[in-house]
Amino acid sequence: MLIITDHFDLARTWIPGLGQIGAKVSIVSCSKIPDLENTKHQRFDVIIIDTYTANFDFVALSQTIRENFEKVLLLLTYDRDERLHLLLYRAGVAEVIVKPIGVPLFLAKVSVWLQPNKEGIEMTPGHQLNLTPFMLNTLHRSLTIHGRNAIRLSSLECSLLALLMRNEGQVVETETIIERVWSKSLMGDENLLKNLIYRLRRKVEPNPAVPRYIHTVKGQGYLFQVNQHTDYNIDATLVREFATENGTSATTVTHFETEYETYPM
Repeated sequence: MLIITDHFDLARTWIPGLGQIGAKVSIVSCSKIPDLENTKHQRFDVIIIDTYTANFDFVALSQTIRENFEKVLLLLTYDRDERLHLLLYRAGVAEVIVKPIGVPLFLAKVSVWLQPNKEGIEMTPGHQLNLTPFMLNTLHRSLTIHGRNAIRLSSLECSLLALLMRNEGQVVETETIIERVWSKSLMGDENLLKNLIYRLRRKVEPNPAVPRYIHTVKGQGYLFQVNQHTDYNIDATLVREFATENGTSATTVTHFETEYETYPM
């Protein structure tokens, strides 16, 4: 695993414990971050950003890492501001861990994230889910749509999409998704799910603001539909939140026989 930190000496205190769970650790200072594009092929199963000060833009760093790496990204911080946590999740962080945290609990979290099958997907060689125009390889977390170039998915994104594809045309309740996508050792919730849906839509939807495949069904859950015509009541909560945060006004549009709100991209 790779630890990126703004306090090299303090981050090194994690090494003995991580060694006990068999993790091989590399540490780099934020001031000496390597060329991520050149190092993206290195095998890091988990990347941890360990923060001790507020003198660095860790949201931008998280987004840059997510653009170059497909592995799990964790961030440790003393900041308890939920607004910052939401920004970090939207930047691609898999879990924000608030410090101080005991070493046993920290190691337990890392151990879970190091497990290759933590989301419960059947990872058999060559395992494919085919639902025209989608072809999902759950072993390699690779998705092709209309036979175009493969899209790499994170573990959580793959787990979520596999669950939705297996229930195509049916509403999967929010509670069921949280239970299935996040293991019992990880605390999933509606906010994390909304963030995950947002990230997945950005990868699979022609226009994420006007979902064609992944629909939010108000008060129930989510629906994956390859048939473009549906009359489900699509929830606009996420759209309104993003519109408010970005200072834009939501605009009502009609699409796929369903009225809902979107915002300018």
